[in-house]
Amino acid sequence: MKCPSCGTQVPVDDLDCTQCGASVGWWIRTRSGEELGPYTFLTMQEMLRRRQLGPLDRVRIGLIGEWTPAPEVLRPDFQRPAPPPTAVERPVVRRTRRSPTVLLVLAGAAVVALGGAVVAYRSTRPRPPRGADAVCLRNLASLGRGLQAYADEHDGTLPPWQSWGAAALVRAGDPSAFVCPAMPHEPGYAYNAALSGVAVIVVRRPAHCALLWDAGAMGSFPGLSPTGQGPRHRGGDNWAFVDGHVAWQARLPALPEDLDLQP
Repeated sequence: MKCPSCGTQVPVDDLDCTQCGASVGWWIRTRSGEELGPYTFLTMQEMLRRRQLGPLDRVRIGLIGEWTPAPEVLRPDFQRPAPPPTAVERPVVRRTRRSPTVLLVLAGAAVVALGGAVVAYRSTRPRPPRGADAVCLRNLASLGRGLQAYADEHDGTLPPWQSWGAAALVRAGDPSAFVCPAMPHEPGYAYNAALSGVAVIVVRRPAHCALLWDAGAMGSFPGLSPTGQGPRHRGGDNWAFVDGHVAWQARLPALPEDLDLQP
């Protein structure tokens, strides 16, 4: 996969280009209009393989370009279709020559309008995660892959909560993945103890069932833990899910409705 910004070849399990830092994560717009992401290209392929994306779902890369049907854009031979030819003949219009002064005024107006449109677009579009936010999401994705590898080696069963860190470290191979750069002196991530020893296949909604999250993220939610810390990332927390994708969630007074803590 190539970076849409600089053209550098990017690994299929990365969310950012290692050359220019541009976001290469894939975003999904469901048939109901909900936007989810970012996901790695590897996760997108797995979601297609499991038929979690259908013809009515749309995807795009790094917030760049048009929304495209999910099953089409991930095909190796995908090419954007050319517009159909029109059979309507256009009438011949005689053009009158404009003076150089008029042309300069029109060109200046066009430049001003284009600049205003660019500023408006940049101010309204959602910004991809950068810095500590992006590193934290990559850490969660790496640890999630380590736990999935453990499950693959143990008849599809996730590790017990007492040894989840060791299970993830053996397969992820990078101790720094346990450190959230936004809070380097605090515990990095927490494991969902409700999944201790649970077979992945019995999880009802893998894309909504939390596997890992920022340690301390559960504190402000009623009935869970009174010792939680403040949000680490833009007023919210980063989460990893059983299906392998990672995402940011705003910190609210209650758990989001589409977030499962039980399998």
